[in-house]
Amino acid sequence: MNHAFTRSIHILFFSVSLVFIVRKQFDQALIYGGLALAFDPFNANVKWSDRPNWQRIVLIGELLLVFACFGLTLFQI
Repeated sequence: MNHAFTRSIHILFFSVSLVFIVRKQFDQALIYGGLALAFDPFNANVKWSDRPNWQRIVLIGELLLVFACFGLTLFQI
């Protein structure tokens, strides 16, 4: 896919996810956050081991946020 397209879709889905987190609708945030991770915002042709550390930190941080939404949805806190 086109790199600019995947970056735009990733930013859009993750922004919507953040809006749902602010509104405390964690089930919707989980869905959109997971979809955001399906679209790599960085160069998808670069292997994980060759990526800069800041890119890894961003993606792992987003993944942890999705896991937190999953936990909040599961236990309905």
